[in-house]
Amino acid sequence: MRFKVCCLLIGLPLLSLAQTIVPAIASYKFAGLTSFYQPAFLNENGDQFEIYFPLNAYAGIGNNFIRHKKLVSALGGNTDIQTHILDHPENFKYSNRIHLNAMAFTFLAYYVPDRLRGNWAFNAGIADRAEADIVFPGDLMKLVLKGDQSYAGQNMKLNNIKLNGIYYREFFIGGTRKIFRRKDFSISGGGKIKFLCGMASVLTKKASVDFYMDKGGKYIDVNSDFDLHTSNILNVSSNPWNTTGTGVSMDAGLSFNLKNYSASISLVDVGSIRFNKSVESLQHSSSIHFEGFNPDEGFKGIKDDTIFNDLTVNRTQNSYHHPLNKRLNVLFSWQSNTDDKILFNRTLVHYSKHRAYFYFSGALEEFKLNEFSNQLSVGYTYNWNDFFEIGPGFFVGGNARLGLGCMTSVKYKYFTIGAATSNLFPLIIKSGKGTDFSVSSLFSF
Repeated sequence: MRFKVCCLLIGLPLLSLAQTIVPAIASYKFAGLTSFYQPAFLNENGDQFEIYFPLNAYAGIGNNFIRHKKLVSALGGNTDIQTHILDHPENFKYSNRIHLNAMAFTFLAYYVPDRLRGNWAFNAGIADRAEADIVFPGDLMKLVLKGDQSYAGQNMKLNNIKLNGIYYREFFIGGTRKIFRRKDFSISGGGKIKFLCGMASVLTKKASVDFYMDKGGKYIDVNSDFDLHTSNILNVSSNPWNTTGTGVSMDAGLSFNLKNYSASISLVDVGSIRFNKSVESLQHSSSIHFEGFNPDEGFKGIKDDTIFNDLTVNRTQNSYHHPLNKRLNVLFSWQSNTDDKILFNRTLVHYSKHRAYFYFSGALEEFKLNEFSNQLSVGYTYNWNDFFEIGPGFFVGGNARLGLGCMTSVKYKYFTIGAATSNLFPLIIKSGKGTDFSVSSLFSF
């Protein structure tokens, strides 16, 4: 009960980094995937048709207050790790964050009309996406778990609390067109329209905690007020096709190319989903008086499970809009001159041995360079005979703050498979505060 009570106080449920290194960012072998992240990307020299199958997915988790290994263990139900976290509240920051991001493509295709090569390209697909953001204040953890005497005689209001999560399926179609060309310089413009089917949602509308500590530190009064909207959360349906909301979003961007240099800028996920089925309004407003915390006895002064007794659910059918996390993506890259080589049944291939890139991704709702949701990545890939490529990538920012990753891919005739991670530290030396993993595979003709 101890861990359960604390989770509700801070708005932290047992749920499992912004997208960083994926094969599309580090390599132009995945033209269709690149066009998903950069809608104005135009592949002039690659294959005419790409179909992505069977493995195409991304998953990442990051936080800013605890090592990745411990966080995963705690979320997985390890009571020893949970107890260790709660026994050391001094490790919590002012604003503690956890971010989860996952995506899986059911279908993705990229098509370049032969007669319009270098001027037009199209893409379409289906993707399942899930994202969750959890924010809770360290001051509350220190106060409740440790009874920090520095708060004695003070009134304090905490607003840095957030619990947002969404799971949806998107059906998208997009196109790219070259809109300007002069000698070695060209500009392309592109966009996508995405039809969204919402599966589940939880959205924080209001969350705050007021507390007062007695001057002698003998007791604490806490007034909490939460107002959340949920869909398909309290009455969970296991049917993966059970749609509880619909919406539309758009992506748009521009790409600039000058000889071996290119730059792409895009605005993605501009839209929202209107949830109107299995909708619940979760309201919680209570005043709690307690006199400290003991690891063996739990909370003192609370006569019963006040939090859960005061928790009310309005089972209304009032719809609400859940906005998507709008992002600005910027990609700069350089690649060496193209080499020619005859491989596999005397097939002539064109490829660049070296490529370097710089990538920025930032959430428009929190557009500050030092914010947790914004991230910078730099990297390099070496391509051996258009068969095997590998390269490192380094990022700063995001919830995990920094990391060293790697990307690799193998291509044999019509099939290509690649994998990447933005942070090897948690996977190898069990260090770091976040990691992610992506895998991509396609047939190209």
